Amino acid sequence: MSLPDRQEVHDALDDRGAPISAAESHGLLCGLLCMRAENARITWIRRTFDDAEATEPPAPLDRLHDETLRQLDDTEFEFQLMLPDDEELDLAGRTAALADWCNGFAFGVGASGRDEDSLASESREFLYDVARIAEAVAEGEDDDEAAFAEVVEYVRMGVLLTRTETDSGR
Repeated sequence: MSLPDRQEVHDALDDRGAPISAAESHGLLCGLLCMRAENARITWIRRTFDDAEATEPPAPLDRLHDETLRQLDDTEFEFQLMLPDDEELDLAGRTAALADWCNGFAFGVGASGRDEDSLASESREFLYDVARIAEAVAEGEDDDEAAFAEVVEYVRMGVLLTRTETDSGR
């Protein structure tokens, strides 16, 4: 399987007045799931919609949650970041979406309630890198497609490493 269509998720967020993008919402979800936050699904929905009472996501977000969780636990490393592809946006737009994703991930880690110091050094370093990546791509420091692809792959594998390390540290 694959993640729901990004535009469908974007439309569902827009319809409910979410203050964040599809990429940022997915990053937030991944941060919460990687840190194995209690009530990750509810926390994600409430933070995504900035609504302390929200409990049920629209159908596309419900599918996004379930598929993301499946991908994070998949032994074939199928996990993908919800980012626009090159037919949707130019490199500048995709780097902005990556910055949003990284900001969401960092926020999700912080909102998880789990102490980051309990992570192995590799995951702590990755979390530091995510913050730096968000800053760098937001400032447009790179306009190279190959470099962008390498950064996306680094983030993807770092997420999987963090998820694995939090599993072993339970």
